[in-house]
Amino acid sequence: MTTTRHALRLFPTAAGFCALALVLADPAAATPDATARLKEAGHYDSLMQAVQAARYSVETVPDGAATGPDAGCYAGNPAQSLRCWFRPDGLELQSAGTMTSAWKLNLRLRGYGRETLQAANVDGVSARQNRVELSRASGAVVEWYENKAAGLEQGFTVRSAPAGGAGPLRLLLEAEGDLRPELEAEPALPHPRSGDSAERRHSAVLGEEMRRSPEAPLRQPVMEHASAVKFVTADGQATLRYSGLKVWDAAQRELAAHIEVRGQQLVLVVNDRDATYPVTIDPLITSQEAQLTAGDGAASEYFGWAVSLSSDGNTALVGDRSDDTLAGGDAGSAYVFVRSGSSWACFERTDKKVESFV
Repeated sequence: MTTTRHALRLFPTAAGFCALALVLADPAAATPDATARLKEAGHYDSLMQAVQAARYSVETVPDGAATGPDAGCYAGNPAQSLRCWFRPDGLELQSAGTMTSAWKLNLRLRGYGRETLQAANVDGVSARQNRVELSRASGAVVEWYENKAAGLEQGFTVRSAPAGGAGPLRLLLEAEGDLRPELEAEPALPHPRSGDSAERRHSAVLGEEMRRSPEAPLRQPVMEHASAVKFVTADGQATLRYSGLKVWDAAQRELAAHIEVRGQQLVLVVNDRDATYPVTIDPLITSQEAQLTAGDGAASEYFGWAVSLSSDGNTALVGDRSDDTLAGGDAGSAYVFVRSGSSWACFERTDKKVESFV
């Protein structure tokens, strides 16, 4: 087969997934016959499914990298044009690709409880495939993320009912950076976690008024509450949405919940009066600007620009020369997949130049 020269750079990822920075010495040298061979053998669709999964996988940031020894993990989200860092001190989001405005947002869990909030320091960060978990307060709270084309799903699993007075369960998040939160009425959209309907998702969430109790960390008066928040720039441009709030207990019963905004603080408020713990709180982060692009990828990406297939058809190299990776925006990425039966697994990572892919 025709050989193509690729420059590949290694970036470690969680649980065997790969993200390789790709530079094509000759972009026109991509091998269209590889796609035809895959389709003829009936392996193209399964490879594309594996590729899509790999594009949302999480990379472990190497110790001593420019982002710091405690940087944790990184993931790009091409559909939402987001760059996501998962650090011990919380989540950091940045714009990616050709989005019209550059910004940065840090979102940190400051405490949880009732009238008095308890600290929720991070004990450790772990990642597998497209999921990241931050263990907090000696495992009492797990903050988790699942990176998907539909958005960055954020979750908090509270293992047991907290002490600290009366009133509902509260989680206090602090937003820092270039964006400010504003309450927003949420349209009835299905939650990406499952195939549940919007009616089921909202029946409990919006149907009950919550009782509020003052506590010291929440100094500013509450003006109102809603089930969604938009993050806007200094000139009022909506950039991110924090929505799709869904809460359930160990018996899979949905619990009434809402979001309050106090300056740069977000408070997730849950009526856990009759809940069976653990309780899971599950909002979704999406990009407003990314809604202007089509499909499940950013408009500027040239995914599949380079596709090579080994002579036996069992190993594939798939490259996206404009993908956003840990190396930077539009740094490019490549994925090496090995086929077993009808499924593909991403398995190879290298920082060497590949003269021939056979």
